[in-house]
Amino acid sequence: MPKKRYVHCTPPLVLKKMRKTLFVLSLFCVVSWLLLRFPIFEKPQSVQTQPEGVLGPFTIQQKILLGYPLSLNELSAKDWESLPKIGPKKAEAIIQYRQSYGPFRTVDDLLNVKGIGPKIVEAIRQLF
Repeated sequence: MPKKRYVHCTPPLVLKKMRKTLFVLSLFCVVSWLLLRFPIFEKPQSVQTQPEGVLGPFTIQQKILLGYPLSLNELSAKDWESLPKIGPKKAEAIIQYRQSYGPFRTVDDLLNVKGIGPKIVEAIRQLF
């Protein structure tokens, strides 16, 4: 007896796979619509500038205590003064250098600032 052929209709296994795919696609569309209609996360508010000496939700001292890395190009003169071996004159020199030559790329770029030597760079390297 010859095998039964499906000439004008789709085989049952293919139909079953198509139904599963269609169900998953429909489910995805419904969930996407629900998330757009009823967001579970709040939209981020506009970026506000922080007062001088404050980096994000933490102050510079809190970031140091918690072990968060600092950014060379976001520190103010007040922040630089709170680091070890950096006083007001060196902090001003760092800010002046950054304004004149652009952002620092690495901690070693601080060696180009007048008054900053290898000992100071090594003392603050682990903070960045």
